[in-house]
Amino acid sequence: ACLQETKLNAVNDRCICAFLPSNLDAYHVTPAYGSRGGLLTVWCSALFSMTAHSSLDYTNTVFLRSTTSDLRLAVTNVYGPSDHSFTDLFLVELATIAASISDPWLLIGDFNLTRSQTNKNTSSFNSNLAAQFNHAIDAL
Repeated sequence: ACLQETKLNAVNDRCICAFLPSNLDAYHVTPAYGSRGGLLTVWCSALFSMTAHSSLDYTNTVFLRSTTSDLRLAVTNVYGPSDHSFTDLFLVELATIAASISDPWLLIGDFNLTRSQTNKNTSSFNSNLAAQFNHAIDAL
């Protein structure tokens, strides 16, 4: 499970047990800054073990190995910047992560970007940002 904008600046086992199913007992967290942001990636330790992790400005990546097969995968949990003056940095961060991953990769979260006007429920739409996001997705 991947949670974005947890607004939690501290997460421990007791906190995890309070709101997640008991089988989701392993986790990697990127704390919130004050009441902003926060990423939490959780999994079942009976099924996967973490071999490495990385927390950057907008992402939390865990590298997992199956405990029952040869499967390896990376899961990147994303909380993209709502201030679009940081979009370029965010997209570079995604490209940097992609370059380091050779196993199957799951990229999931809140990107704070849209791909097309049909993804918006308001009339505000920035076609340049959408084009930039679509280009980044194609490159990834």
